[in-house]
Amino acid sequence: MTSLHNKNPLNALGRYELVRPLARGGMADVYLARRKVAGVEKRLVIKRMRRERVTDPRSLDLFVKEAQLSMALVQQNIVPVFDFGRIGEDVFLAMEHVDGKDLGSSLAQQPGEPLPHVMAAFIAAECCAALDHAHQLAHGASRGIVHRDVTPRNI
Repeated sequence: MTSLHNKNPLNALGRYELVRPLARGGMADVYLARRKVAGVEKRLVIKRMRRERVTDPRSLDLFVKEAQLSMALVQQNIVPVFDFGRIGEDVFLAMEHVDGKDLGSSLAQQPGEPLPHVMAAFIAAECCAALDHAHQLAHGASRGIVHRDVTPRNI
């Protein structure tokens, strides 16, 4: 983990500016963020562990293992994680921002209307490909990983 100095705890996390919250979970909060370097701005997502969970060794260990695994995964259906660190009491992941709607939001706009069968099959197949990649090593041995948050909101 890297250690950086946090200048403004309200809207900054080291070199990242937290723009707005996107989601809140049991272990972490997720923010739309940006980083500006030499006049170039990059939008990204920060997953910051909730401070009350950082002091729990088991929760911290799970978050660190998630970071290590996430940074090793390279697959077209898995959002790239490119930074992990600790700044003061904050432990975080920085990942690519995918502009668009998640499956949950798309389904909520059409309540009661099922997805076309071909689209549903395509989405399921792509999810399976990503999960298979996360669960297998390059030579096919199981990593013993179970994704515990496969939801429409995460697709």
